[in-house]
Amino acid sequence: MIIGGLSDASSVTPDTVLPTLVVMRAGRTRDLLSALLGSFPHIQLLPPSEDTEQVLSQMRTEPPGVVLLDWDLPDSAALSMLRQIRTQYPLARCVMLVSSYQAELLARSAQADAVLFKGFAAHELMSLMCYFRQTQQEPHA
Repeated sequence: MIIGGLSDASSVTPDTVLPTLVVMRAGRTRDLLSALLGSFPHIQLLPPSEDTEQVLSQMRTEPPGVVLLDWDLPDSAALSMLRQIRTQYPLARCVMLVSSYQAELLARSAQADAVLFKGFAAHELMSLMCYFRQTQQEPHA
């Protein structure tokens, strides 16, 4: 279920922020995604990365509420990183960005909270982020 508005969320206050980590190769797509997410005051962007060890190290000091993982990470690291995050940080919400149906099936089988196909509309991501913000203290379904 995706909820677009925040007005009915009793647990969300105006100062509630959602720490968000973008795990994607450096480039225009990551820059655009970071700019979109950074334009919303309730999203706190953590420094982006594409290196598995750096991401896991960073998560120990700054645990994110949401991790956006690009399926096309170097060395096909996205699936193993998703599994590690699921094991070590069970409250983090994970969104996998994919470009194929097979990648979607694998991401869902590894318990991604959401899967977005590359080329997704901005409102799809923002609806997910609003939903995650509303439910950030609740366990995963």
